[in-house]
Amino acid sequence: MPDDVQVYLLSQPGWSVVDTKDLVEDDQNLWEQHHRGLCPGIGIVDLDGRGETAYALALLNHANGQVTEKVVVIRNQGGSVAELLVPPMNIMFTNVASPLLESGTWNLSGQDIR
Repeated sequence: MPDDVQVYLLSQPGWSVVDTKDLVEDDQNLWEQHHRGLCPGIGIVDLDGRGETAYALALLNHANGQVTEKVVVIRNQGGSVAELLVPPMNIMFTNVASPLLESGTWNLSGQDIR
């Protein structure tokens, strides 16, 4: 996993990256069928089309009997910058946007598989 992502995650106690075990059963099956070994909570993104790599993170927090999710983007602009894309909100379940995502996702060991 990139250093910027690791540093951000360490600064967010209680938050963890969405993993396949966090998905509803149908989405777990779809994810494993189309993206076996990849993490659904981290994606590589190019936000402005200039070829600069950023990382989108779907994060969960399990506290007080509730599950909260947020989405952030980490990018390096002369230093690591985290942008909140989706503010924390309580959720009933975690699902995947699409089983047909592009490559450029991290495997579970944290290695880029592009």
